[in-house]
Order: sequence, then structure tokens, then C-alpha cells
Amino acid sequence: MNHMNNLNLKLQGENNLVCDLFALIKAFRAKLILLESQVKNCNFVHILYCAELHKKGKAEFPSSFANLVISDLKEQFHERFADLDASAQEIRLFQNPFDCDAADVPSQIKNGNY
Repeated sequence: MNHMNNLNLKLQGENNLVCDLFALIKAFRAKLILLESQVKNCNFVHILYCAELHKKGKAEFPSSFANLVISDLKEQFHERFADLDASAQEIRLFQNPFDCDAADVPSQIKNGNY
């Protein structure tokens, strides 16, 4: 998975802001959801090697196994980045303080006690 390698390299890069890393993770999760849906429907537009195998048609493509792998990967991402998910509101506040509802901002930040 080239996308996973790119994500890995970007997450390891220097001088990254947490909001940028969180955006990369959210984007990759969205790609996994799309990929899962496409594989379920035997649409391999984003997986060229699988498209070739499917066209050859010598055997039925193991889409249920592929979806199981994708589902497991989604779960691994959910577990590994649960702390970021829990801090999503604060990350959005850091990214753009003017895009947040003041009523939703934690009191320690409103009071300057952070």
C-alpha cells in the first residue's frame, strides 16, 4: 500500500504540527472507508493489481478477505490514534481558534490556565 508508506513517512517528518498530522490520519481513514466500499462492490479503480487479477477472472476475487484486512486496518488505526480522537476538539481549536464555538472551548483554555 503506497498510501500507507506515504503516510508513515509524513508522520515521521520533522516540524509537523499535531493538527496537520491529525488531518493526514483522518484523510487516510476516509480512504480506507472508500476502499472498503469499493472492494465490496468489486470496484478496483484504486487497486490496479487487484483490477488486473479481477479482469483475468481465473478465480473469484477474495473480496471478503480483502474487506476483512481493510476492516482490521481501520480498527488498528482507531486503537492507535484514540488519544488524538479524544483531543479532536482541542486540535481543531489549535488549528483555527476562530472556527470554534466559544461555548465548546474547555474552561481551562478560556481562563488562560493551560
